[in-house]
Amino acid sequence: MTAGGRSTLPERIAAITRIDPEANALEFEGRWYAWGRLGAAISGISELLPEPGTQVGIILRNRPAHVGALLGVLRARGCVVTINPHRGLTRTREDIAGLGLGIVIGSEEDLRDLVPPPGIRTMVGLRELGEDPVI
Repeated sequence: MTAGGRSTLPERIAAITRIDPEANALEFEGRWYAWGRLGAAISGISELLPEPGTQVGIILRNRPAHVGALLGVLRARGCVVTINPHRGLTRTREDIAGLGLGIVIGSEEDLRDLVPPPGIRTMVGLRELGEDPVI
């Protein structure tokens, strides 16, 4: 809690996932994902960040695992740098190379297709929500 008695965004993200872990949180393509599963994904990603303020590129897709990644970076007080994979392969590769990020998160196939390895210290491949990411 802050001095004014208000909780911070990272505290709120952590707290909301614990209210009712079995309750539905996200629906995607007719399938529901529980808060507990989302919370586990958030915790897994937040534990990967070395320190608050770390810039983390997320190759955003409209998938549950990406929601967990985004909230995980915010919970760890990281800086989310959104990467739009719909700009085309060449432009997206150039974007990633030009950002100078040490950590990039995305689906395993996006990382394979889009991320130029030089300069990237950590690549985190997302799977299904709740499955451990590939590092």
